[in-house]
Amino acid sequence: MATGAGSPFMLKLVQFMKADIAFAVGLMLILSIVTLFYMPLMLSILLPGVSVNPVSIAVSLLVLIFLPLISGTAVKWRYSNIAKAIKPTFNQISNIFIFIVVVLYLILNYKDFLAVFGTGALITAVIFVLAAFLIGYFMGGPSQNTKTVLGLGTAIRNSSAAFVVALANFSAEYDVMAMIIVVYLLSIISMMLISGEVSKRTEKVPKNV
Repeated sequence: MATGAGSPFMLKLVQFMKADIAFAVGLMLILSIVTLFYMPLMLSILLPGVSVNPVSIAVSLLVLIFLPLISGTAVKWRYSNIAKAIKPTFNQISNIFIFIVVVLYLILNYKDFLAVFGTGALITAVIFVLAAFLIGYFMGGPSQNTKTVLGLGTAIRNSSAAFVVALANFSAEYDVMAMIIVVYLLSIISMMLISGEVSKRTEKVPKNV
């Protein structure tokens, strides 16, 4: 999980915070492309003998990130009026589906959470997610906007790329798969809470000026 970045879920949280979505899209693309090369290189060093197929990772990134982004950009460029008209509806639909996905993740994988209770795995996952957010936040420059976006980008890992590697090398080891799910869920839940707090503070600023 540490070697895979560029989760598309970050964009929804940035939109929710009303932060710089253009910066977030650019960041996600850069992180995804870097992951394609960085993950195989680092895993070969950290875990000798692990097989990493860059093509499989590229396919997951293409389907989950690049194709939807290119399609949306093309529709906005060619049919700008239609894009503006349907944007609110699609925003609501995406909000509903994200809520459903998070709830289903929790329901279907609650055993993974229970399995790590009483072990150091859960604490490690929490520390990892929060440390990743803080590193990204403090490296985000002077702007509060970019600080928060970069924090989210570093905290929410690319679970699809991690699953590609895990399924190819650790399919028989349930603990590895469970840890990926736990880290991803923790990152989503914690970043949703952080983005909600940031959004509230942002809304209060004009009232105090």
